[in-house]
Amino acid sequence: MINSIFKLLGSALSIWEHKEKNKYYDSYIELERRYYEESKKTQPDHSLMDNIERELLLLSNRVSSEIKR
Repeated sequence: MINSIFKLLGSALSIWEHKEKNKYYDSYIELERRYYEESKKTQPDHSLMDNIERELLLLSNRVSSEIKR
């Protein structure tokens, strides 16, 4: 499920034309990097992954609100 959220947010950011897009895109890339880096470990820290997921959902909500304006 989290992979779908990454894909949807990435797609939304790729087509969104707004001056603040880069700020959100940079945050998205950082969250994606941290998540996949942690998930590749043999013993991932699930609390860290949960925090990243929560940050991703908050970022998705912020982007959604900005796009609606």
